[in-house]
Parts: sequence; structure tokens; C-alpha cells
Amino acid sequence: MTTKRRRARLARAARLFHVLGHDVRIDLVELMGLTPDVNWTTKDLAEHVVMNQTNLYHHVHLLEESGLIVVAATRRVNGIIEKQYCASPQLAKGYAALLDAIRRVDVNV
Repeated sequence: MTTKRRRARLARAARLFHVLGHDVRIDLVELMGLTPDVNWTTKDLAEHVVMNQTNLYHHVHLLEESGLIVVAATRRVNGIIEKQYCASPQLAKGYAALLDAIRRVDVNV
């Protein structure tokens, strides 16, 4: 593997670790990874993680930007566009392997 390709791969891994570096985002990834055919609004997600919907937007945005979740549908509610999110195909496919890898890591902090 060339140095350039290796650096690009490591940069992608670093971005992914950053995105997964918060317990709220891990909780969202777990929820959506376990329910890949369910669409979630930010209101639904906020109720699940017990967080103010406004504060949750930041976490949802990072997950969407990273490609772990995608916009599955949109609809107009009282003049505002509401997005419904679901696990990306990659997350839905690789979630079991990700969970297995996380379970095998023994980190003493």
C-alpha cells in the first residue's frame, strides 16, 4: 500500500473515531444499527437518548456527515422540513461486526 493511500485510510479512521467519540453518538449508532429498517426523526431520537432535541442536532449532523446515518425521508410539518434518518447501508451491514469488535476490546481507563 502506498504511503498516500495509507495516510488517507488512517485519516478516514481518525474521523470515524472522532464521530464515535461521544456516548450520545454511540447510543444513536447502536439504536439505528439494531433497527436498520426504522426511520427516526430527531424528536424520536431525542426521546430515546433523553436529550433536548436542539442539542441532539449536532450529534445527528456529525453522524450524517460521516455517512453512518442517512436521510431516509423528508416531510413538511407546519412549514418546516422534517428529516427522517436511518442507518446507512454500510452501518446496517457492518453493525454486527462493529459490535463484536467493540466487545473484544478491553480498555482500562
